[in-house]
Amino acid sequence: MNFSQDNLSPIGGSADGRITWEYTTNDTPSAVANQFNYFRAASDLLSVGDLLFIKSSRPMGISAIITQSDDDQVQLGTIEEITI
Repeated sequence: MNFSQDNLSPIGGSADGRITWEYTTNDTPSAVANQFNYFRAASDLLSVGDLLFIKSSRPMGISAIITQSDDDQVQLGTIEEITI
């Protein structure tokens, strides 16, 4: 289960500069969300306060807010399961 930048896409934004992202994976979304520092390679794109949706072919996905993004790590805040 490796991160692929090709699977990360911006899908919206807001007036305050925050971006909504979608990450598509063949893995279970919760496994991706719970893997430590999974999104580190995208730290130059993801910003604190951005919203991230993680989805797969399964009908359940994950939403989370980025709580830390710097050269060393990207951390997700509270992870919520959502129906897609």
